[in-house]
Amino acid sequence: MRNDLKVSDLRNGDIVIWKMEGSAASHVEIYTGSSHFASTSVHAVNNPEKAMTKIMANSFRGAFFKQIFRMKGRPQHLRRSLRQVNRWARFESPYDKFRIDLKTKFRNSTTSKFGNEGAKHVLMQQLFHEQGCFRAIKFAARRRQIMCYPGDDESFTGRGVTCCMFAILCYQVAGLVNYVTPIESNDFDLRVSDKKMTESELKNLVKLMKKKPNNIDIQAYKRYISKLHSKNPYDIDWKSLGEPPMLRNGGGRPRSSDYSFLPSLNFWKDSSQPITTLDWAQVITPGLMLDAKIANPEDLFRALSFDVSNWRHVGSMAQENGQAPSEEEKALYQGQLRAYAEKAEARRGRY
Repeated sequence: MRNDLKVSDLRNGDIVIWKMEGSAASHVEIYTGSSHFASTSVHAVNNPEKAMTKIMANSFRGAFFKQIFRMKGRPQHLRRSLRQVNRWARFESPYDKFRIDLKTKFRNSTTSKFGNEGAKHVLMQQLFHEQGCFRAIKFAARRRQIMCYPGDDESFTGRGVTCCMFAILCYQVAGLVNYVTPIESNDFDLRVSDKKMTESELKNLVKLMKKKPNNIDIQAYKRYISKLHSKNPYDIDWKSLGEPPMLRNGGGRPRSSDYSFLPSLNFWKDSSQPITTLDWAQVITPGLMLDAKIANPEDLFRALSFDVSNWRHVGSMAQENGQAPSEEEKALYQGQLRAYAEKAEARRGRY
């Protein structure tokens, strides 16, 4: 493993994690080569108040100290991941402070509970099987649409994405292509959202589904949506783990019953292959078996580090004092962003 990597050593699709030696990881990017500037990474970035995040491309010249991870032996998965990165990066995805605060509170609480990262990683995989797998399916169904739906922009209930969530979802979605039916990009009247479902609504909807889901998946999905209907879906059962309670369930919220919103369960292709018994490690790799909503950069760093069969820790790169993008490059990129914004606005108007 090298500690003197340069931008020229990177490959398209590399997951780049900001992490100084001995400190917690703080940011995640996906290197995309020459998609915008000569060397570009795509990521979600917070403003200083952590009140809004945008998916954006960023010149890789003048990089901070970063750790580089590269997927091994999965060329098709890698290609699909890059395609998803570039598709979703075309449209700015709004974000709110609620999710940042939830991640921070969860990270601080779990860090104080566990004495080693291995134990926390076990908890993160548990959360993936309980919630993260359905979230991955939801975004896989959205893969031909924009990432965050119009109308979610001004909400304060945790919509949008963080840098880590964006990277994890792009790779998870790429692995699920053969398992999840997508909503077509021009189908503006249909969306997928699990927050809109209640147990009674789901019961009626299952009766109408052409492919009846496996009962084991229905029961798992009911447990999942019951979490979504609380103020904090990450109310860990610390008692069963021999620990005092950490986060308290805040009670229910009224939910919309608009059936233009279908649940992630509706888009699973093969009812004979239960979601709950799928070999997720084979489909998306153990390193990506994280609940994208709650995982932070340090969680991703540890998970990829553990998964040596599928991810290579290529090494680290320090700040590189390369030439900044030219004014012409910046102007071209800004023009692309304006074109993307106009296209996104036109699409939003169709909903």
